[in-house]
Amino acid sequence: MRLSACRRLTLRPINAIWYRAIATQHWKTALKTDYTQQVTTRFNPGRAAKTPFEILYLGEHQFVALYEVGAIFGPPKRPVPNPHQSKMVPIDVSVLLQSVADLTDPSQQSLLDISIQELTGNWDTYAPGDAPTQRLGAALYATRDIEGFLAISAKMPPNKTLIVFPQKLRKGSELVFQDIITGGIHRIAPC
Repeated sequence: MRLSACRRLTLRPINAIWYRAIATQHWKTALKTDYTQQVTTRFNPGRAAKTPFEILYLGEHQFVALYEVGAIFGPPKRPVPNPHQSKMVPIDVSVLLQSVADLTDPSQQSLLDISIQELTGNWDTYAPGDAPTQRLGAALYATRDIEGFLAISAKMPPNKTLIVFPQKLRKGSELVFQDIITGGIHRIAPC
């Protein structure tokens, strides 16, 4: 993997609806991400990061979001709900970003010398911070102008996930969830 090539990735805008699955107990804080600095995930070394960062995972449709959090198992044609995650619900998030790297693009994978298998394979067998995907996430976070990146869903390939760095949103970028139940608006935007 060539992490030094992150600065040469092609960046593009995204203006679309993406989905996040949340536990109903977190409904009032649907887009909260500050806790993610401490959590080890596929693309985030959590506490092991040299510079801890916030991260938000979104799926290109509701099923991707639910599969990614483990609320659904099994093949997509015969999904099985996880009874231990029965209170997970997908929410629609309006995404407006200006500079997103597309790691689903073979040319961008080649630039980084990384494969789909490396992006979607086991990461949780490594020590925190040692997983190749976590090193990649930290390198992308450290790269100027990258607000987020697209990746193949590890739980529902060939569908996509969008991984956003909320602390790096540029002026004019935002993530918005309009709560039709309470009428509230949840927003992540640059300060």
